[in-house]
Amino acid sequence: YLYSCCEFFINSGFNVTDISPINEPSYSHCAVADKNGAISIDKEGCFYTPDEVIDLYNEMYSVFNDTPVSESGIKILLPECGEADTEGSATAVYIDKLAAFGENTNNTSVLSDSIAVHSYWSSKEKKLQFSGMMQMNYPGKGVYCTEYSQLANDGNSGILQYLAKEEDDKRGLSIEYALKMSEVIMTDLVSMNASLWCWSSACSVNNTTDAL
Repeated sequence: YLYSCCEFFINSGFNVTDISPINEPSYSHCAVADKNGAISIDKEGCFYTPDEVIDLYNEMYSVFNDTPVSESGIKILLPECGEADTEGSATAVYIDKLAAFGENTNNTSVLSDSIAVHSYWSSKEKKLQFSGMMQMNYPGKGVYCTEYSQLANDGNSGILQYLAKEEDDKRGLSIEYALKMSEVIMTDLVSMNASLWCWSSACSVNNTTDAL
């Protein structure tokens, strides 16, 4: 299915560079129970253990390798962790596992040379620590920041104080909010050395800061 999607867009003239099959593998995003005990799914989830991430890549390698799609230069981007974090964190465990796999196999021709992380729950200090870990342990790996939006319960950016001052305290319509948001982007590009930066969603039916 993923191969067919890539093939369709490439043949349609789109410059597809990476395919990311897993979103935030360390978060289960699983069942939530209300006060009556009813179970619902809170949001989408792609929970994979580090070993399962490797297993999925091997399956994708067997499909993508030595094909017209792989010859176009497309890469499989893993693991797309939910936050930039340092030694001892879940993020580091996934990156270490992927790096060890790369050192011990020849099946890496369609594996991306970059690591994808999200900017949630990460202060500037934590991002600097993450960057230091990457430069020390994996100097040849690039960094992509593939998702961010200002969550209403994530106070790391300093943006929430501006939301609280607005009449509509969920959408970030003030210039103060915008300037603080630009600091987040600059921190990710400069301090975390990200070569790619993506906002979470363009459109949303909810009155929140998830979407532009």
